Amino acid sequence: MNVNQQIEAFIIMVVPPMDFFVLPRMPALCLMMPLLCIYADLIGILGGATIAVGMLAQSPTQYWVETQHAIGFTSIGLGIGKSVVFGVLIALAGCLRGMRCGRDAAAVGQAATSAVVLAIIATDGVFAVIYNVLGI
Repeated sequence: MNVNQQIEAFIIMVVPPMDFFVLPRMPALCLMMPLLCIYADLIGILGGATIAVGMLAQSPTQYWVETQHAIGFTSIGLGIGKSVVFGVLIALAGCLRGMRCGRDAAAVGQAATSAVVLAIIATDGVFAVIYNVLGI
């Protein structure tokens, strides 16, 4: 069964496809994207510490102090806020493109990739302009 047949089957069973396919993805991505952002931030800090201590002969205390000076709560908050917006946009764009994709697995993959790339690139550009205007 391919994607279009699944949607048609739900319509025949009088189950709205939006309620089954789209609605669960929205809260899931709104919750998981900020958690993924926090995880990626921590892994990045840990990777920086590994390089700074291992290759640059910096003490762990010095790295921690410099990291605290370089990264403020504003940067972390903006990153987490952007991740929530990205989660909503990825869910909306992915579901929209997924519902209108072709009949085979390759078409589903291409639709998902184009949706995510379009949503992230356009929105990140808008965020960059807004942050520049606000001086953040």
